[in-house]
Amino acid sequence: MRLYRSRAKKWLAGLCIQRMDLCQDVDEFASGDAAREIHELRDSEHDALAADAHTHEKG
Repeated sequence: MRLYRSRAKKWLAGLCIQRMDLCQDVDEFASGDAAREIHELRDSEHDALAADAHTHEKG
């Protein structure tokens, strides 16, 4: 179970399903676009959550 945030800033709960058909060799994954895209998304989501938390602290 994971929490997600919609584009409308609403929290959503969902299941994280392992997809074996989407698996890649570790070296291929680490050097490919997917790893970079995941890192960028993680950083973007972190920044958005931190900004939202900061807004609520001042609230």
